[in-house]
Amino acid sequence: MTDKTGSPSAKSKIKWTEEQLDAITTRGRNLLVSAAAGAGKTAVLVERVVYLLTRAQNPVDIDELLVVTFTDAAASEMRDRIARALEEELDSNPGCTRLAKQLALVSRADISTIHSFCHRIIRQYFYRLGIDPAFRVMDDVESQLLELEVIDELFESFYDDPLFADAFTDLIDRYGGRRGDERVKDLALRVYEFSRSRPDPNKWLSRLSRMFSINADTSIYDLHWAERARQGVIRKVQMAYRSLERAVELAGMPGGPSSYLELLRAEMDSCSKILEACTDKDWEGIARLLNALEFARLPSAKPGSYDEDLKSEAQARRNKARELLKGLKEDCFSRPPQELVDDIRAIAQSMQAFVHVVKEFAKAYTAAKREKSLVDFNDLEHLCLEVLREPDEEAGGWTGSDVAKELQERYKEILVDEYQDINPVQNEILSLVSSPRNSFMVGDVKQSIYRFRLAEPRLFMEKHREYPKGDATGDSKRIDLAKNFRSRQSVINFVNFIFRQVFSQGVGEIDYDADAELVAGYDYPAHDTGLFRGDIDNPPVEVYLVDRGAAWDRQVSGDVEDLPGRPGDGSPGGAADKDTDRGWKDEDPEDLKDPEDPEDLEALEVEGRLIARRIAEMVRGTTTNPGPEFQVWDKERKAYRPVSYRDIVVLMRATKARANVLMEVFRQADIPAYAELGTGYFEAVEVETMLSLLRIIDNPRQDIPLAAVLRSPLVGFSPDELAKIRLCSKDNDFYHALETAPSELEDVQLASKVAGFLERLESWRTVARRVPLSALVWQLYRDTGYFDYVGGMPGGVQRQANLRAFHERARQFDRFSRQGLVRFLRFIDRLREAEGDLGTARALGETEDVVRIMSIHKSKGLEFPVVFIPDMGKEFNMQDLKGDILFHSEEGLGPVYSDFLKRIKYPTIAYHGVREARLKETISEEMRVLYVAMTRARERLILVGSDKDLTKAAAEWRSNAPATGWGLPEDVLYSARRFLDWVGPCLVRHKNGARIPGDEDSGRYSADPVVYDDLAEFTVSVLSVGEACSGFENLTDSGLKGADIDWNLVVRAHPLGRQPNPELWQEIQAHASWQYPYSPLAEKASKVAWAEIKRRFDFSTEDAELSREDAFPAPPEQGRLAPPPGFLQSAKITPSERGEATHLVIQHLDLKGPLDVSSIEESIETMVDAELLTGELAREVDVRSISDFFESSLGRRVTADPDRVMREVPFSLGIPAARVYPELSGLGEDVLETERVLVQGIIDCIIDEDDGFVLIDFKTGGRPGDDPEAIAGRYLGQILVYKEALETIYKKPVKEAYIYLLSMRKAILIT
Repeated sequence: MTDKTGSPSAKSKIKWTEEQLDAITTRGRNLLVSAAAGAGKTAVLVERVVYLLTRAQNPVDIDELLVVTFTDAAASEMRDRIARALEEELDSNPGCTRLAKQLALVSRADISTIHSFCHRIIRQYFYRLGIDPAFRVMDDVESQLLELEVIDELFESFYDDPLFADAFTDLIDRYGGRRGDERVKDLALRVYEFSRSRPDPNKWLSRLSRMFSINADTSIYDLHWAERARQGVIRKVQMAYRSLERAVELAGMPGGPSSYLELLRAEMDSCSKILEACTDKDWEGIARLLNALEFARLPSAKPGSYDEDLKSEAQARRNKARELLKGLKEDCFSRPPQELVDDIRAIAQSMQAFVHVVKEFAKAYTAAKREKSLVDFNDLEHLCLEVLREPDEEAGGWTGSDVAKELQERYKEILVDEYQDINPVQNEILSLVSSPRNSFMVGDVKQSIYRFRLAEPRLFMEKHREYPKGDATGDSKRIDLAKNFRSRQSVINFVNFIFRQVFSQGVGEIDYDADAELVAGYDYPAHDTGLFRGDIDNPPVEVYLVDRGAAWDRQVSGDVEDLPGRPGDGSPGGAADKDTDRGWKDEDPEDLKDPEDPEDLEALEVEGRLIARRIAEMVRGTTTNPGPEFQVWDKERKAYRPVSYRDIVVLMRATKARANVLMEVFRQADIPAYAELGTGYFEAVEVETMLSLLRIIDNPRQDIPLAAVLRSPLVGFSPDELAKIRLCSKDNDFYHALETAPSELEDVQLASKVAGFLERLESWRTVARRVPLSALVWQLYRDTGYFDYVGGMPGGVQRQANLRAFHERARQFDRFSRQGLVRFLRFIDRLREAEGDLGTARALGETEDVVRIMSIHKSKGLEFPVVFIPDMGKEFNMQDLKGDILFHSEEGLGPVYSDFLKRIKYPTIAYHGVREARLKETISEEMRVLYVAMTRARERLILVGSDKDLTKAAAEWRSNAPATGWGLPEDVLYSARRFLDWVGPCLVRHKNGARIPGDEDSGRYSADPVVYDDLAEFTVSVLSVGEACSGFENLTDSGLKGADIDWNLVVRAHPLGRQPNPELWQEIQAHASWQYPYSPLAEKASKVAWAEIKRRFDFSTEDAELSREDAFPAPPEQGRLAPPPGFLQSAKITPSERGEATHLVIQHLDLKGPLDVSSIEESIETMVDAELLTGELAREVDVRSISDFFESSLGRRVTADPDRVMREVPFSLGIPAARVYPELSGLGEDVLETERVLVQGIIDCIIDEDDGFVLIDFKTGGRPGDDPEAIAGRYLGQILVYKEALETIYKKPVKEAYIYLLSMRKAILIT
C-alpha cells in the first residue's frame, strides 16, 4: 500500500482526505488527532500502522509498536484489520519476505487494552514488586467482598483505638447517618476507588487533608473552595439577572404591565452590582448587597390596561429571580464570611480523620490482597507504574526506571485509541514508555462519556490547546478530522444546529467552532425514485413531543394510521399544524379517555407505543400503504435495500428497569426486539425465594421473608392455612405463631405440616453453622427439590441458570475468611443498593433481524441506519451531587456542617465549591452523551420526548433562547436537568420549530435570522397521549391488524355504516349497559381508623387519638436531617398533644409501685431521660389528676391486681357497613349487614376480673362548669364499639365501661 515516496499508494481502496493522509504519514512528532464522529479515526489508525510497517524508508516491525485500545473487542478488531491489510498487501507483492514476517508477528503484537499491557509488565517483572508470581486478578464480585471484609475489620479496630477512637467516633456521629457507620464505609470505599485514578493516591489524599489545615488568621479568600463557590454564585446571579431582564422585556411590550418597569429595572441594577462584586471577589460586598436586596410588592396596574398573560409571565420571571437570590442568600450569605471559615475549622478534625480512614483502608486492603496473592484491576495500573518509575532523589518527584528506558528503546511508536477516555494513571504509564516525538493519540473530546469510570477528558483538552494545528514546526502537532463519513447531510446539519448552541468551553469543555463541526464526507447515491414512498435523499430529522398534560385526544384530522408529522404524509408540522386554540382543554378529560386509560401510562410506555407504531410503519407499512416505507444504503453491498428491523436501534440514556418497558411494548406490537438487559436477576422469583429462605435461616423472626417461603413451592401453605396459623398467636411475630401452631391447631394434618417445616428449618439452621455457605445452598436445592422444580416451570432453563449463578456467588463468598450467612446477605443487599445485577440470558442474538435496544454508552463506536432516541424528558442522574460529603479531583472534599447533638445540618463553602465543580462535570458529560447518541445515525434520526406541560415548557424554552448569536446562555445550559432542556430551546429558534406550542406571539420572542434560517431540516410533531398511542391496538397480538375498518370513524365515535347482527347487537347492548349494583359500596374504604369513625359519630376531637399516619411522618428530603417528631418541637402545645402525653404517662407507670405525685413525677423524669417525652410536654401533664385517679375507687381496682390490667390495647374489629356508612341504606339492609368494615382503635385500660372486663377510657378534656354526663355522652358510640370489640375477640363480657374525666376527677359509668 506504499509507493516509492513512502505514501499510501493508489492501490488503497479508500480515498483518504488530505487531513487523513497527514495523520497517516507524519512521523517524528507527537500527534494528537482530534477526530469527529464518523471521521474514520480507527481506519486512520490502522492505516498508519500498516504505513509504518510497509513504507520504503525506515519501516518498523510490528513488535516495535505499542497500540492501546479502550476495550478487548476493539483490540481484537484492530488486530484483525491490520492482518487483513497486510494480507492484501502481500497478495500484491507475494515475494516480499518482510510483509510475510509482519503478518506472522501480528498475533504477538502489543495490541491490547492498557490493563492487558500492565498485566504483561507485572507478570514479567513481578520480582521487582515482591508479589507472588502466581497472582490472580479478582473479578468485581471478589474485590467487593474483600473490600467489605477489610473495612469491617478496620472499623472495629478504630472503635478500640485509644488514640483515634474519639476522632473516629466524632466522624461517625456527624456523617454516619441513621444506619450507624455504613454511610461512612460506603463513602470511604468510593473515595479510595477514586484515589486509584491518581498516579500517587497517597499524595492526593494528603492534599485533601491539608485543605482543612487552616489557622486562626485564615480568611474566606484563603480557602481553597472560595473561587469555585464564587463561580456558582455568579452563575445563579446571572440566571436571576436574565430572568429579570426577561420580565422587563415583557413589561415593556404593548399590553405589558408597564407599571412594573421602574421596580424591575431597579432590581436588575441590584443584580448588576452583585455581579460586579462577584467579579471583584468581594465576598463581604456580595453579602451586603444580597442582604440589602428586598423584592418589594409590585405596584398595581389599572385593570384593562395590560394583557393578563404578559402580566403573569412577568411576575413569574420576577418570582424566579427572587427565589434564586433568596436561596443564594440563605445558603452562603446569611452569616458573616468568618463564620463560614469557622464552619470549616469545626469539621476539620472529622475530615482529616476521614482521610486517615481511607489511607488506612488502602494499606489494609493491599495487605489482604498480598496475603491471598490477589490483585484487582486498579492494581494492574499501579503495580505497572511501580515497575516503570522510581524516585528522583535530586529533582524530587519521579523518573523513569531502567524498565521504562528499555521499553522506550523497544517501542518506536506509541499509538493510543480513544485518548479522550484515559485517566491520569494510564497517561503517566504511557508517558513513561514513550520517547520524545513518538506518540500518536487519536480521540474526540466531544465523545468522552466515561467519567464515571474515572476518565479525565481534561488530559485530551490540555494537549488540544497546547499542540499547534497546521504545518507549524516543533515536537507536537494537532490534526483535526472534521469530515463525517457516516451520516447523511440532513443528520449532520441537525447535529451541527443543536451543538453550535449547546457546546461551549464553559459547559461541555469545548467550543463547537468551525474546527469541531461535522462536515459531510460520504456521498450517498441518489435513490431510485418511485420505488418506495418514503425514499428521500436527505430525510428530515423527526422530533416527537408528547404533551402528557393535554387532554387524551384532540380533534384528529386526516388518516390516523399515519403518525402526525411523519415525513411523506403531507403534514410537516403534524399536530402542531392544528388550530392553536386551546379550547379542547376545557373538555372533561374523563370523557376523552381511552378505555385503557393511557393517561395513567408511564411516559416511557407512551413513547414506546409511539416508537412501535413508527417502526411498524417503516418496516411493515400501513393498511393503506403496505410494505417498507423506505430503503437504506448497504455499505457492504454498495446498493439500496428495504429497511428491516435490524437496521433500527433505540438508544437510551439508562436501560436499567427501563429497557424492559420498551421490550414489553414491542412484544405487544409483534416487533422483534433485543436488549442486553443488565437487570432482572434479583427480581427473578426463584432467586427471591432462595434469598428469603436464607434470611429466615439466619433469623426466622422476619415476617415477610417467612411468609414468602411459606407461600412458595418450598413449603406450599395456602392463604387459609396461614390465616389459621396466625390465629394461634395473634400478639407475637409469625414465627411464634408457627411454634405454637402444632399444639394449638385443631386441624391435625396442618399441625403435622407445620411441625415438619419447623423441624426442617431447625436442621438447616444447624447445617448453616457447620458448613460453608455454598454447601448449604446446594443442600437446600437437594432437600427441597426446588432446583428440579423450577426446571419444569416456563423458562426453566433460565431459572436453573439463575440458581446455578446464585450457588456460584456463594462459592466466591466462601473464599474469604470473614464468612457467615448474615455477611453474605449484607453483601447481596449492597449489590442491589449499588444497582449491581447479574442480568438474565439472551433470548435473541444481535445478528437476528431484530430492533436493538441499548444504552448510549454501549453504542459508542457503532453506527446504525435508523436511530431512535426516546426518554428525552427523563431527568439526569444527579446522585453525585447529593450526600453529606462530596469529593472532586481538584476541589477535594466538600462536606456539609453537621452537629448531631443540635440536630442541625447545612452546606459549607467547601460543599458549595465541590458541588459546583461536580455539577459542571456532570452537565458536560450529559451533553457529550447526547452528542454520541445523535451521531450514531447514518440515515434517519428520530427524537422522542415527553413533558407534563409542554406549553409551559415551550414558553420557558423561548424565554431562554437568546435573540442573537448561536450559543445558549451558560446559565441555561447549567440549569438543564434533561435532554429536552437543551434541545427544546434550540428547536424553537428555528423556523421548523416555530409551531411548537407555547406563546407563539412572535412579538414576544425574537430569533437570530442566521439561526432561524439554518440549513437544518426537521419536523416537529406535538402529540397528546391519545395521539401518541393511537393505532397501537392494531399492532398488538389481539388487535385487528389491518382489518377493513375506517379508524377515522372509530376515533370520532361515528357509526361504521354497517348493518349489525340483531342478536349480537342485543348482547353487546346488554353488556355495555350493565352496571355493577354495588358500585357505591366499592367506593368506600374497607378499613378505617377510629378517628374516621369518631368524625362520623360527630364526637369531639378535643381528645382525639393520633392516627398511625400522624405517628409516622414522611421521610425527610435527601441530605437533610429528619425533623424531630411533633411533640419534640418547640411550639404551642395543643390539647391533642397534651392528651397523648397524658396517655403515654399512664401507660408507662409502674402499677406495683407508689403512685403519689412525687412518684409519678419521678416516672415522668425517667421518660424524659429515655426520650419518650420532652420536657415541654412533661410540664403539661397534670400529675395531680393522675394521682387522684389512682386514689379513687376505680383507680384502686386498677392497682389491686396489676398483672390483670392491660393498657393501650390495639384492636381490629369487623362491623357491619351499615353502622359506618348509613348513607348507603339504599343498597338494602341484607347487603350492608353482610358487608363488613374493619375498624381499628386503641383501648386505654382494661381490668380483667373474674366475672368480666372493666373498660376505662381516659379523657383530658372538659372545663369547670361543664356537665360530665354530657361530655361522656359524646363518646357513647366509641365505648360501644370498644365493648363489642372486647367481647368479640376475647369471648368474655364487659361488665362495666367508664369514661374517666381526669381534669374533673369524675368516673362516668356508660350503660
